[in-house]
Amino acid sequence: MTPVLNIVSNEGATIVVSVWVQESDGTAADLTGYTGSVQVRPDPLSDEVLATGTVVADDGGLVTATIPASQTVDWSAGEYDVRLVGPAGAVEYICRGTIKLEPSVTQP
Repeated sequence: MTPVLNIVSNEGATIVVSVWVQESDGTAADLTGYTGSVQVRPDPLSDEVLATGTVVADDGGLVTATIPASQTVDWSAGEYDVRLVGPAGAVEYICRGTIKLEPSVTQP
């Protein structure tokens, strides 16, 4: 089952989600050669993409998804997931959840 991590952030802020991935014996998963992606949509079945970001996976089991501040404007709520593809083509979903953006008081 994919872990659910719901996020509340500010509009115009960078969103960073970090997750440790472990093997069944509790050791850190070696994610060398994995590629990743993250998208935010109004709902999972929507064709509309509200935001995208980068995903970095390392050999110590850490997966970090980053959605830049430029992508967290002009929408207020959506659903996301973080997807990894292994060197052999296996697809894994590391986490998923909702993102709610609250209006920012301080403006640039």
